Amino acid sequence: MTERPGGKITDSGEPERLTLDILVVEDSVVIRTALVGLLKEHNVVQARDGKEALAITERERFDVVLMDVQMPEMDGFEATAAIRKREQGYRTPIIAMTASAMEEDRHQCLAAGMDDFLPKPIRPEQLRRTIGQITQLHGCSQSDSAPDEEHDSLNRQPSADVMDLELARRQIPGGEEGVRSMAQLLHDQCPILIRELETVECPRF
Repeated sequence: MTERPGGKITDSGEPERLTLDILVVEDSVVIRTALVGLLKEHNVVQARDGKEALAITERERFDVVLMDVQMPEMDGFEATAAIRKREQGYRTPIIAMTASAMEEDRHQCLAAGMDDFLPKPIRPEQLRRTIGQITQLHGCSQSDSAPDEEHDSLNRQPSADVMDLELARRQIPGGEEGVRSMAQLLHDQCPILIRELETVECPRF
Protein backbone atom coordinates (compact mmCIF):
# COMPACT_ATOMS: atom_id res chain seq x y z
CA MET A 1 0.00 0.00 0.00
CA THR A 2 1.24 3.49 -0.85
CA GLU A 3 2.95 5.34 1.99
CA ARG A 4 1.14 8.55 2.90
CA PRO A 5 1.92 11.65 4.97
CA GLY A 6 -1.20 11.12 7.07
CA GLY A 7 -3.29 14.24 7.47
CA LYS A 8 -0.79 16.70 5.96
CA ILE A 9 -2.17 20.23 5.53
CA THR A 10 -1.56 22.13 2.31
CA ASP A 11 -0.67 25.85 2.03
CA SER A 12 -4.36 26.61 1.48
CA GLY A 13 -5.20 25.12 4.87
CA GLU A 14 -7.08 22.18 3.35
CA PRO A 15 -6.24 18.51 4.06
CA GLU A 16 -4.07 17.02 1.33
CA ARG A 17 -5.90 14.66 -0.99
CA LEU A 18 -4.49 11.18 -0.72
CA THR A 19 -3.78 8.75 -3.49
CA LEU A 20 -5.53 5.55 -2.47
CA ASP A 21 -4.91 1.96 -3.47
CA ILE A 22 -8.28 0.73 -4.73
CA LEU A 23 -9.31 -2.72 -5.98
CA VAL A 24 -12.26 -2.77 -8.40
CA VAL A 25 -13.94 -6.20 -8.52
CA GLU A 26 -16.44 -6.29 -11.39
CA ASP A 27 -17.15 -8.81 -14.16
CA SER A 28 -18.32 -6.18 -16.68
CA VAL A 29 -15.39 -4.68 -18.61
CA VAL A 30 -17.54 -1.65 -19.44
CA ILE A 31 -18.23 -0.86 -15.78
CA ARG A 32 -14.61 -1.55 -14.80
CA THR A 33 -13.38 0.86 -17.46
CA ALA A 34 -15.81 3.56 -16.33
CA LEU A 35 -14.75 3.17 -12.69
CA VAL A 36 -11.06 3.31 -13.56
CA GLY A 37 -11.75 6.59 -15.37
CA LEU A 38 -13.64 8.01 -12.39
CA LEU A 39 -10.82 6.96 -10.02
CA LYS A 40 -7.93 8.09 -12.22
CA GLU A 41 -6.32 10.09 -9.37
CA HIS A 42 -5.89 6.83 -7.40
CA ASN A 43 -3.94 3.61 -7.90
CA VAL A 44 -6.55 1.19 -9.25
CA VAL A 45 -6.18 -2.57 -9.68
CA GLN A 46 -8.89 -4.58 -11.47
CA ALA A 47 -10.33 -8.04 -10.78
CA ARG A 48 -12.89 -9.81 -12.97
CA ASP A 49 -14.50 -11.92 -10.24
CA GLY A 50 -14.29 -12.93 -6.60
CA LYS A 51 -11.64 -15.61 -7.13
CA GLU A 52 -9.31 -13.17 -8.84
CA ALA A 53 -9.96 -10.63 -6.08
CA LEU A 54 -8.97 -13.21 -3.44
CA ALA A 55 -5.71 -13.94 -5.22
CA ILE A 56 -4.89 -10.24 -5.51
CA THR A 57 -5.77 -9.37 -1.90
CA GLU A 58 -3.57 -12.21 -0.72
CA ARG A 59 -0.59 -10.39 -2.24
CA GLU A 60 -1.57 -6.75 -1.72
CA ARG A 61 -3.36 -4.60 0.83
CA PHE A 62 -5.89 -2.03 -0.36
CA ASP A 63 -7.38 1.11 1.16
CA VAL A 64 -10.75 0.35 -0.48
CA VAL A 65 -12.29 -2.56 -2.35
CA LEU A 66 -15.25 -1.87 -4.67
CA MET A 67 -17.00 -5.25 -4.78
CA ASP A 68 -19.69 -6.17 -7.28
CA VAL A 69 -22.27 -8.45 -5.67
CA GLN A 70 -23.39 -10.56 -8.65
CA MET A 71 -20.46 -12.23 -10.43
CA PRO A 72 -19.71 -15.63 -11.96
CA GLU A 73 -17.24 -18.08 -10.36
CA MET A 74 -17.44 -16.40 -6.94
CA ASP A 75 -19.87 -13.61 -6.06
CA GLY A 76 -19.23 -10.59 -3.88
CA PHE A 77 -20.69 -12.13 -0.74
CA GLU A 78 -18.44 -15.20 -0.96
CA ALA A 79 -15.38 -13.12 -1.76
CA THR A 80 -16.03 -10.76 1.15
CA ALA A 81 -16.50 -13.66 3.58
CA ALA A 82 -13.21 -15.23 2.41
CA ILE A 83 -11.34 -11.93 2.77
CA ARG A 84 -12.74 -11.35 6.25
CA LYS A 85 -11.86 -14.91 7.33
CA ARG A 86 -8.16 -14.52 6.64
CA GLU A 87 -7.70 -10.90 7.79
CA GLN A 88 -5.37 -10.32 10.71
CA GLY A 89 -4.83 -6.89 12.22
CA TYR A 90 -6.23 -4.94 9.29
CA ARG A 91 -9.82 -4.72 8.10
CA THR A 92 -10.11 -3.96 4.40
CA PRO A 93 -12.90 -1.43 3.72
CA ILE A 94 -15.25 -3.13 1.23
CA ILE A 95 -17.97 -1.22 -0.61
CA ALA A 96 -20.68 -3.31 -2.27
CA MET A 97 -21.90 -2.44 -5.78
CA THR A 98 -25.26 -3.82 -6.88
CA ALA A 99 -28.15 -2.99 -9.19
CA SER A 100 -30.53 -3.95 -6.37
CA ALA A 101 -31.06 -0.78 -4.36
CA MET A 102 -33.68 -1.95 -1.87
CA GLU A 103 -33.07 -1.41 1.84
CA GLU A 104 -32.99 -5.17 2.45
CA ASP A 105 -30.17 -5.45 -0.09
CA ARG A 106 -28.17 -2.90 1.87
CA HIS A 107 -28.73 -4.84 5.09
CA GLN A 108 -27.67 -8.07 3.36
CA CYS A 109 -24.43 -6.48 2.19
CA LEU A 110 -23.63 -5.13 5.65
CA ALA A 111 -24.50 -8.47 7.26
CA ALA A 112 -22.12 -10.19 4.83
CA GLY A 113 -19.23 -8.11 6.18
CA MET A 114 -19.22 -5.24 3.70
CA ASP A 115 -18.79 -1.71 5.05
CA ASP A 116 -20.96 0.32 2.71
CA PHE A 117 -23.21 0.10 -0.32
CA LEU A 118 -23.37 1.76 -3.75
CA PRO A 119 -26.40 1.22 -6.02
CA LYS A 120 -25.85 0.89 -9.78
CA PRO A 121 -25.58 2.82 -11.98
CA ILE A 122 -22.71 4.33 -10.01
CA ARG A 123 -22.95 8.12 -9.77
CA PRO A 124 -19.58 9.92 -9.76
CA GLU A 125 -20.30 12.23 -6.83
CA GLN A 126 -21.80 9.40 -4.77
CA LEU A 127 -18.73 7.25 -5.46
CA ARG A 128 -16.38 10.02 -4.30
CA ARG A 129 -18.47 10.76 -1.24
CA THR A 130 -18.70 7.12 -0.16
CA ILE A 131 -14.96 6.52 -0.60
CA GLY A 132 -14.23 9.72 1.32
CA GLN A 133 -16.46 8.69 4.21
CA ILE A 134 -15.13 5.16 4.48
CA THR A 135 -11.48 6.19 4.33
CA GLN A 136 -12.03 8.74 7.08
CA LEU A 137 -13.60 6.05 9.24
CA HIS A 138 -10.54 3.85 8.67
CA GLY A 139 -8.02 6.54 9.52
CA CYS A 140 -7.20 8.02 6.09
CA SER A 141 -7.76 11.75 5.58
CA GLN A 142 -9.41 11.61 2.17
CA SER A 143 -10.81 14.98 1.12
CA ASP A 144 -12.63 15.51 -2.15
CA SER A 145 -13.87 19.05 -2.55
CA ALA A 146 -15.35 18.52 -6.01
CA PRO A 147 -18.94 19.79 -5.98
CA ASP A 148 -21.82 17.37 -6.44
CA GLU A 149 -23.45 17.25 -9.85
CA GLU A 150 -26.93 18.67 -10.13
CA HIS A 151 -29.36 16.07 -8.84
CA ASP A 152 -31.87 16.61 -11.62
CA SER A 153 -29.32 16.14 -14.40
CA LEU A 154 -28.00 12.93 -12.86
CA ASN A 155 -31.48 11.48 -12.67
CA ARG A 156 -32.32 12.31 -16.27
CA GLN A 157 -32.72 9.16 -18.33
CA PRO A 158 -31.94 9.23 -22.06
CA SER A 159 -34.64 8.08 -24.43
CA ALA A 160 -34.43 4.62 -26.00
CA ASP A 161 -33.06 5.89 -29.31
CA VAL A 162 -30.98 8.96 -28.38
CA MET A 163 -27.77 9.26 -26.35
CA ASP A 164 -27.81 12.23 -23.98
CA LEU A 165 -24.40 13.61 -24.99
CA GLU A 166 -24.51 16.48 -22.52
CA LEU A 167 -25.06 14.08 -19.62
CA ALA A 168 -22.45 11.66 -21.00
CA ARG A 169 -19.82 14.43 -21.14
CA ARG A 170 -20.51 15.31 -17.50
CA GLN A 171 -20.37 11.74 -16.18
CA ILE A 172 -17.65 10.13 -18.31
CA PRO A 173 -14.08 11.26 -17.58
CA GLY A 174 -12.02 12.71 -20.42
CA GLY A 175 -14.62 14.95 -22.02
CA GLU A 176 -15.33 14.40 -25.73
CA GLU A 177 -12.50 11.87 -26.10
CA GLY A 178 -13.74 9.93 -23.07
CA VAL A 179 -17.25 9.72 -24.53
CA ARG A 180 -15.87 8.46 -27.85
CA SER A 181 -13.70 5.85 -26.11
CA MET A 182 -16.59 4.58 -24.01
CA ALA A 183 -18.90 4.45 -27.05
CA GLN A 184 -16.27 2.44 -28.95
CA LEU A 185 -15.88 0.07 -26.00
CA LEU A 186 -19.63 -0.47 -25.84
CA HIS A 187 -19.71 -1.05 -29.60
CA ASP A 188 -16.91 -3.62 -29.36
CA GLN A 189 -18.49 -5.42 -26.40
CA CYS A 190 -22.05 -5.62 -27.78
CA PRO A 191 -21.53 -8.79 -29.86
CA ILE A 192 -20.00 -10.54 -26.84
CA LEU A 193 -22.84 -9.44 -24.54
CA ILE A 194 -25.46 -10.52 -27.09
CA ARG A 195 -23.88 -13.99 -27.36
CA GLU A 196 -23.85 -14.28 -23.57
CA LEU A 197 -27.52 -13.28 -23.37
CA GLU A 198 -28.43 -15.88 -25.98
CA THR A 199 -27.03 -18.60 -23.73
CA VAL A 200 -29.17 -17.57 -20.77
CA GLU A 201 -32.17 -19.79 -20.17
CA CYS A 202 -35.16 -17.58 -19.45
CA PRO A 203 -37.79 -18.86 -16.98
CA ARG A 204 -41.10 -19.99 -18.45
CA PHE A 205 -44.30 -18.51 -17.03
